[in-house]
Amino acid sequence: MISNSENQPIKSKISGLSIKSIEFKKQLGKKNNEKSFINKPFTNKKLIKYWGYYLNKIEVEGKQNILSILKMDLPKIINDFNIEFEVENSINKIELTKELDSILPYLKENLNNEKINFNIIVNPKHEKKIFLTPIEKYKKMKSINPNIDMLKKSFDLDL
Repeated sequence: MISNSENQPIKSKISGLSIKSIEFKKQLGKKNNEKSFINKPFTNKKLIKYWGYYLNKIEVEGKQNILSILKMDLPKIINDFNIEFEVENSINKIELTKELDSILPYLKENLNNEKINFNIIVNPKHEKKIFLTPIEKYKKMKSINPNIDMLKKSFDLDL
């Protein structure tokens, strides 16, 4: 600061075209972009709550493909800030990995924790078995509801 003869500070102006103004603008931008996270611990319940909000957000955006992948499982907290999510195959893993650029910042901001890690596990157990023959379909329906057998006999149905 520069002082005048009355010992009052005079604010120095920075030219908009100078190097100092560019540095000053960069420093302001850094301060505005920096978010302070407390790295608060969070519960699985809170994680699921914000997961649901994220699913609603991408549904509104019309991202149906990734939405169907994200609905296949619920994320789980493994230890501290590590989140695990299971997918059926490597293609789903690739798609979800691309979406992590949006998911992670969203979760970090809403759960107030920058240490969150997201692990994607390929688990073929999640694959859906497709029943092709009528007998396979009937056996599956019978395992879900044994009364199907009674219905079949009542109406004298064939497979």
